[in-house]
Amino acid sequence: MHGGDIYSNKVEHDFSVNISPGPMPQFVREALVAAIDKAGTYPDILNQDIREKTGRIFNIDSQKIVYGNGASEIIMGLINGLRPDRVMVTAPCFTGYENAINAGLDHCQISYYDLDEKNDFALDAGILDEIKKVRPELVILTNPNNPNGRLVDFDLLKEIVGLCRKLSIYLLIDECFLPLSRGWDKSFAGSIKEEDKIIILRAFTKSFGVPGVRIGYGLCSNADLCQLIRNHLPEWNISVFASGVADACLDNLDYVKEQREIIDREREFLSNELKKEGIKAYISDANYILFYTDDLNLKEKLLKDKILIRDCSDIRGLHRGFYRIAVRGHQENIALVSALKKAIGH
Repeated sequence: MHGGDIYSNKVEHDFSVNISPGPMPQFVREALVAAIDKAGTYPDILNQDIREKTGRIFNIDSQKIVYGNGASEIIMGLINGLRPDRVMVTAPCFTGYENAINAGLDHCQISYYDLDEKNDFALDAGILDEIKKVRPELVILTNPNNPNGRLVDFDLLKEIVGLCRKLSIYLLIDECFLPLSRGWDKSFAGSIKEEDKIIILRAFTKSFGVPGVRIGYGLCSNADLCQLIRNHLPEWNISVFASGVADACLDNLDYVKEQREIIDREREFLSNELKKEGIKAYISDANYILFYTDDLNLKEKLLKDKILIRDCSDIRGLHRGFYRIAVRGHQENIALVSALKKAIGH
């Protein structure tokens, strides 16, 4: 179950989804209004303008960029295009990968590399031996990982890339949360080579706080891989509204820097407050925090105060008592801390 279920619950503060803490930017609102005049025409089926603008930002050929109705559609397109027999993911990780595999590939086996709780679920070099042993056709990594927020060590990431290159393994690096993390400048997008089988996944959803618009993209190591994904996406999958928002966001990347500064400050505040209440908060580099408490009904208790958090018990490698919260603005974070204290009886 993903976060964001504000439709089944009465919610004033949604901490279950990890989007930027600020309100929807004015330039996004203006782009949505401007797109109304284009709603009577079909959108550009090739998404040429936003692909070219994205290519200039990342210094990558626009033919190696594919846009999707959210990052989830890129994941689905990749899985359906490759149709792998074996995929390796970490545990815990974002459940969307497993959902995409299980939705259309009855024959595919998922191999899990278990992350160590004692190491705050950080990815370690043991994955290299596991890749050699399992020989998956596709490895999926999230950087920073979701739900715990730890960045992948960049030197380790380079080793993984080198190994996948040597063994001719496809590698999906999900960087959707990277722009909001303290490792924002550690993207692998500038290091991929033509001969690689790498897809870098990005989205505007988190960085600009526009989950309702649905717009994400993949940066591919070569045009053939990009076309493989595109072949498994619907025609006109990007609306004029989503295209307009993407264009506006690409022109206003400084907004993300402002959000990152808020997140860095508020992440420390929330982590410290959780620890004061005797709650185990795991180290995070991102705009969300994974924590554990013996209170197995915490989500339900917080809902009484109209606060929604993510119950992580459905994520492989975790169990009941694990929760994830987004890092929001200071006033919202104070409201969460106050409700937490009441819920656990402090």
